Amino acid sequence: MTLMALIPARGGSKRIPGKNLALLEGKPLILWSLDALRLSGLACEIVISTDSEDIAKVCREYGYAVEWLRPAELSDDSASSVDVALHALEYYEKLGINFDELILLQPTSPLRSPESILGAYETFKEGGDNPLVSVSPVKDHPMWAVKIIDGRGFAFTESNGFMMRSQELPKAYSLNGSIYITKTIDLKKNLTFVPEFFTPYIIMSNAESIDIDDPEDLGFANYLLQAAKPQE
Repeated sequence: MTLMALIPARGGSKRIPGKNLALLEGKPLILWSLDALRLSGLACEIVISTDSEDIAKVCREYGYAVEWLRPAELSDDSASSVDVALHALEYYEKLGINFDELILLQPTSPLRSPESILGAYETFKEGGDNPLVSVSPVKDHPMWAVKIIDGRGFAFTESNGFMMRSQELPKAYSLNGSIYITKTIDLKKNLTFVPEFFTPYIIMSNAESIDIDDPEDLGFANYLLQAAKPQE
């Protein structure tokens, strides 16, 4: 089996200009995922898909190869992670290189640990190679969610959980965007990283589950890193 570890990193970003190169504890955001992947010891081919020469330059300076730049049509807001992954697979297939499996690690989840990356892959193999998606416990339970129709509030789910105490609610999880793993044949068939049925990999840590989307998220990630340092 051959495994591609794909790091998608486009140059543009609306909420944080140049987000994938934004500094987190003085280190460009994309390098957190790359370094965690390397430290995991996972046997894979690291592929960085970017449209930005600036991102490519930084990656190369830190010892990571960037062999090509992604085309412009795969670099705007409408391009999906699946589109980017299929493009990367097709690029190497034209060179006669085929990958059986793919792990997607988005730079916007910089605090996932090397242990979680390796643990997720082991869980993927133990799960019979079914697509794997990382999840985290929800902060706001869906059975306490509300929908509003014509000015009236209703329980969002069919089961009304408003009368239940928090400890009585069934465990619920949400996608955290940290780790996706799939067989490439399944990705090409399903055209999604999250099919109807998948193997969940639970990440309990709030830090590892953080998804950098806006400046507040970046500030919170910096705070978490500072708080984790030993106090003098």
